[in-house]
Amino acid sequence: MEPPVHEWLVTDGRGGFACGCWDDHIRRRWHGLWVARRPPRDRVRLLAGFDQHFIVNGQRISPWPVWTGSAWSAANGIPDGSGIEDYGQRFQALASPFAGLRFPIRVVCKPGVAVQMVFNPLLPFAPEPKQLHAHLIELGTHQGLTLYIHCTRAMALRGEAVRLDNVDLELEHECEAVWTETLWRAPDIAIDLEGDCQFMLVASTTADPACLSDAPSRSDDGWNRIDGPVPPGDAREDPAEIDAYLEDLKDFLRHGIMLAGFARQFLVRSSSGRPTIIAGYPWFTDWGRDTMIALPGLLLATGNKALAAEVLDHFLDHLDEGLIPNLFPEDDTAPLYNTIDATLWMIDRAFLIDAEFDGQFVHGERWEKLKSVIAHHRAGTKHDIRLDDDGLLRGGTEGSQLTWMDVKIDGHVPTPRHGKPIEIQGLWFNALKLMADRAAALGEKPLALEYGTLAKRCEAAVAARFFAGRRAWAADVVDRDGPGTADWAIRPNMIIPFGLAHNVLPAERRVDILKTATTHLLTPCGLRTLSKKDPAYISIYRGDVRQRDRAYHQGTVWPWLLAPFVKGLVAHREQLPIAPRKLRSIRRNLERLLGAPSCECQLNEIYDGDPPHTPRGCFAQAWSLAAGIEALEILDALAQNEE
Repeated sequence: MEPPVHEWLVTDGRGGFACGCWDDHIRRRWHGLWVARRPPRDRVRLLAGFDQHFIVNGQRISPWPVWTGSAWSAANGIPDGSGIEDYGQRFQALASPFAGLRFPIRVVCKPGVAVQMVFNPLLPFAPEPKQLHAHLIELGTHQGLTLYIHCTRAMALRGEAVRLDNVDLELEHECEAVWTETLWRAPDIAIDLEGDCQFMLVASTTADPACLSDAPSRSDDGWNRIDGPVPPGDAREDPAEIDAYLEDLKDFLRHGIMLAGFARQFLVRSSSGRPTIIAGYPWFTDWGRDTMIALPGLLLATGNKALAAEVLDHFLDHLDEGLIPNLFPEDDTAPLYNTIDATLWMIDRAFLIDAEFDGQFVHGERWEKLKSVIAHHRAGTKHDIRLDDDGLLRGGTEGSQLTWMDVKIDGHVPTPRHGKPIEIQGLWFNALKLMADRAAALGEKPLALEYGTLAKRCEAAVAARFFAGRRAWAADVVDRDGPGTADWAIRPNMIIPFGLAHNVLPAERRVDILKTATTHLLTPCGLRTLSKKDPAYISIYRGDVRQRDRAYHQGTVWPWLLAPFVKGLVAHREQLPIAPRKLRSIRRNLERLLGAPSCECQLNEIYDGDPPHTPRGCFAQAWSLAAGIEALEILDALAQNEE
């Protein structure tokens, strides 16, 4: 699309958010100045936007775009001599307990000039406007939530609502069968202004006037706000002090800290008060797999180890037959446990958190729960997840999807991965090694020996089953189509073990795997899900839901895979001559993507497999940004060490 579309995102820490384009055009069905959270987990778009204009001495001035019936008008600013010297507004999410969005507004009018500012809320529902008093207007109820407009200055409601048909949602042209919507332009909300006028407009789901004074901060979510180091008072008295300050400043300016505010947008407190991670905006909720993959980059790299511990405990509290949930449904029914990898990711993350707490996290009840995870996987648990006789972990049956490549279209599975996927063996081996080390440290020597023996069997089986002849890559799945079968498609799942504390891949095969991934899968935006040379490769993610789902894991690029890939390149850079150049390129590309069109300082869920690698899917994805932070942190540290 020309010119590129820039989007923004503001979240409230409770699941509500605002998002839109920098030019105020509505281009998605989800664009809205207030998308409210409705308990327990779903969200309702209440306020799509505002048409705004000034009336100055009876003349209408429109510095903002409005929907004209066929297109958005241009925003031309305020002409000289209009009587308005300056104007501006910002968006701020309200803190608990009030749900809503604040609009601090300032308009500077010349003395003696009569100015009115007029707002017309754009709504995805037919309004039933009521002026409750001078500072409160009710616009109607949509999907069980009532939208109120508050203002610190007196408002006047006048005129009638207007229906706007066929509003063009241009960002959905390639992905939806219908890319228009109907909006309603609410009646005028007029506010008289004079002089240097500062006031507050609030869109909220409550009529409580206290929301006008509610602070926009989210200090109650537990986020660790990291301030920069304090400069020394007088460096001339102690030159070493200024050197220490400069070192602290260099550390503070790591990418993880710089991006902490954007990482925080995914942190949400549930109705129970427990923290969790939203998988992506604008439409995903919290998923076990996504949460565990994103946790190190979003929380640990940003200095939020206490929140990381809370998030992990939240999922541990829902442990059932050795599995954590993959999804908490929006209707608050029982959690879904349809995943083979989320729980194994959780074990890895538990020990990362443990390191942050100097070995004091995985013990007591948590240790017993982790032991139960291993026991259930050995004996067999939901979805036919069980340890097989050859020492490999298997799961699922034909038609089931338990790994992250989980698309199913009307019963058809485009990427069948039941059986024994390669990354599951990597996660299982890593979990066993971590558990063996902890058992030994706790004096549980028989258990440590048992876990260690299982790990060795898994390692030997991977070497024997996932590699054949002169192939320079690992099989993606074995025993999927019967005993002894193997799927040799070149996919990025063989890269995932590089991101774990203990790598199950044979040492002599690792460099070849990294070379293969670099040649077939690496792009400037992440790794493809399938080699371009594979007949099943799909280069562009577009079309209706069925078409998009077919492309989802058949070549589409996923940024989250960069984290294990970077760790692999760094670990083997001495054996891989191309590694330094590729690492520099990855760093440049990540910094470019974070500043590129799409959402500010976020990374998309997916990108097209072929150039120009158009961003697709959710415009802000938790594990994408987390992987970007992790990769940049590693590359920052590497650069510092090499200086």
